[in-house]
Amino acid sequence: MRESNYHWEFMEKDPMPDDFLTKYPLLNQLLWNRGIRSEEEAHHFLNPKLDQINDPFMMYDMEKAVHRILRAIEHGESILIYGDYDCDGITSASVLKEAIEALGGEPQVYIPNRFDDGYGPNIEVYKYFIDMGTQLIITVDNGITGFEAIEYATQHNIDVIVTDHHQMKEELPNAYAIIHPRHPKGEYPFKDLAGVGVAFKVATALLGYIPTELIDLVTIGTIADLVSLTGENRVIVSEGLKFLQKTDRIGLQKMFNLLKIDPLNIDEETISFQISPRLNALGRLGDAMIGVELLTTFDEEEAQKIVNVVEETNNQRKLLVEKTVQEAQSMLQNKRPYQFLYQKDWNEGILGIVASRITEQTQAPTFVLSYNETTNSYKGSARSTDNINLFNLLKENQAFLNTFGGHDKAAGLSIDEENIPLFLENLNQWFAKHDTHKKSTLMIDSVLEIDKIDVEIVQTLQKLAPFGIDNPKPLFIIRPTQVKNIKLIGSNNTTIKAELLKNNQSLDILGFNYYDSQREWLSSNQLEIVGSLQINEWNGQKKVQMRLKDYKIDGIQIFDGRMQRILEEDFMNIPSVFVYFNPYHRARLEKMFPNQKIVDAQSLNDSAPQIVITDIPVYMSELTTFIQKHLTQRYVLMVRAFDDALLNGMPTRENFVDLMHFIQYNSNIDVVHRLQDISQFVKIPMQNLIFMINLFKDLGFVTISGGIMNKVDVKEKKALNSSPLYQERESLIENESFLLYSDLDTLKEWFQKQGE
Repeated sequence: MRESNYHWEFMEKDPMPDDFLTKYPLLNQLLWNRGIRSEEEAHHFLNPKLDQINDPFMMYDMEKAVHRILRAIEHGESILIYGDYDCDGITSASVLKEAIEALGGEPQVYIPNRFDDGYGPNIEVYKYFIDMGTQLIITVDNGITGFEAIEYATQHNIDVIVTDHHQMKEELPNAYAIIHPRHPKGEYPFKDLAGVGVAFKVATALLGYIPTELIDLVTIGTIADLVSLTGENRVIVSEGLKFLQKTDRIGLQKMFNLLKIDPLNIDEETISFQISPRLNALGRLGDAMIGVELLTTFDEEEAQKIVNVVEETNNQRKLLVEKTVQEAQSMLQNKRPYQFLYQKDWNEGILGIVASRITEQTQAPTFVLSYNETTNSYKGSARSTDNINLFNLLKENQAFLNTFGGHDKAAGLSIDEENIPLFLENLNQWFAKHDTHKKSTLMIDSVLEIDKIDVEIVQTLQKLAPFGIDNPKPLFIIRPTQVKNIKLIGSNNTTIKAELLKNNQSLDILGFNYYDSQREWLSSNQLEIVGSLQINEWNGQKKVQMRLKDYKIDGIQIFDGRMQRILEEDFMNIPSVFVYFNPYHRARLEKMFPNQKIVDAQSLNDSAPQIVITDIPVYMSELTTFIQKHLTQRYVLMVRAFDDALLNGMPTRENFVDLMHFIQYNSNIDVVHRLQDISQFVKIPMQNLIFMINLFKDLGFVTISGGIMNKVDVKEKKALNSSPLYQERESLIENESFLLYSDLDTLKEWFQKQGE
């Protein structure tokens, strides 16, 4: 069997009543699965409008912050907007910049450099701008943990307004005002705004209306930062995607042209997979400030230059990520409930992506760090699974860390090299005390039959969009009876493409970051696949395609290693035990596979990750008994025909007569040294000759002593097939024929029946 990466759980907790909506039966169930319990809630969910957005002045300190900003604009004060180097920070700074400029202010924007300044308020940068005459600092998408720099500004009579959404500590910085949806003294109804969402609330309060001209930027940052796409965020993104389709931002238009994006088809996936990675790449490898310039410029020539730089930077980022992921994968320690990977020359800017990829692959919390010469310590990113709160984990082990911060699933940290062993020891103790073996949960909407899937269903599902955190794309279980046209594609063969079949109906499937063997899906008839549905349009033709999320295989798995050098096959990257049924084959197997564990089939008691069946049993009952002892197992069928019983066949009646005549007319036959000569004389293949001599001995027709064979006068007739050796030969011929030449589906079905 092959276990799923995730724990599968159906969303529906209680039955949906019959009178809950009626227009879209499938959609009704999905709405119910997402906690919607009334027609009014369903209407709001399916029809998000800007009038559903909350009043910004419901936020704690908002009025105070707005008055201070307006006063600064009125008196011509020097205003600094201090952002962050990711997509959320870039869009946040752009939103507040344009809002203040609309009121006549001339703010300066500073996006810190990841490598020189680090995350959040940097006291040296604050000192520089204060010395240059800055009179008001507004943080966007950062600041809630910037104690030292904010305290320095306050002591120098410079007001700092913090706008942030990140995890707060018990103590808050000594800022003039703190705008945060989770402020402990606030009662803002929606807690999950992105940094750009908070900046948008400030802009709305400043301008006195909902600035739809900014909502395209808010949409990009909100999607990029992976916050909940429910409530207010759903309204922002739903409306913002419409504005993005007709945006007049020159920088975005140039990017759309370069990437061949049709603005009318922009959706949340366009942002997630094409736009935000490019904006994030700027801060990962260099200066993110040009991201703000790209989003706010009115100069076409400048916009084109910046877009070209962005694309080049993103290409560098992709190459760097692939190289680092491969290096990180070679360092994995599978026995650990977490992964802690560090190397001195890794680029700090892409470690979050690498950690995400490793976490996805291993389903374990992952820390990825590189050496930072500025701080003389290791610094990096961590990503976690659903069942482990990363921020709390780091908080409990902060004694060994220099800095840390972030969310429950994503965090940053730095640690001195000498503290790494102590930190790991503490982590080991922490994981030993906590139940961390539980898989992350995959919430599934329902099971779908392939013949019930069509373009109309997928179009209906789109009414639930935009999809994201807390409103994931609907996931369905598919149970194909056959898979064909399997291919591993992409530069690193980590994308799987195949066709699923059931009841003469087919469904295409595509899966990214697929690290298993493509043979997995051919190994069993009990394959279950979880994925989302999408429409793939090519040459004007629309076709439904499934996007793979997870899969599992129940029961026995069979991998075909017949007639092949199986140690080179892709399924042999799993630790294996090589088992044999005939003890005479052991010595030969040990020479063939000197580095493998080779065990008699009758002696194997423990389960193994994978069992390689090396030879063919004389009686299939031996194999049946073995299978029943090792159910739900992965088997590789090497099944070498060491005896060549099928190839040589059963000796003919004439062969037996010729050998008997030879024995009758010769005595003291040396069957040790003269066997080759005898084979040539009687014209019987060597292996058949050996079998026939042993058969004659078993029936008492000859004696063999000291390697010398002589005839025996036999008074009673004995049938050749009365000998167990003859019966074994017949059985072995039949078994070789079945195991060597049956198609894989037939063998899978036979193995499955033995285990029932």
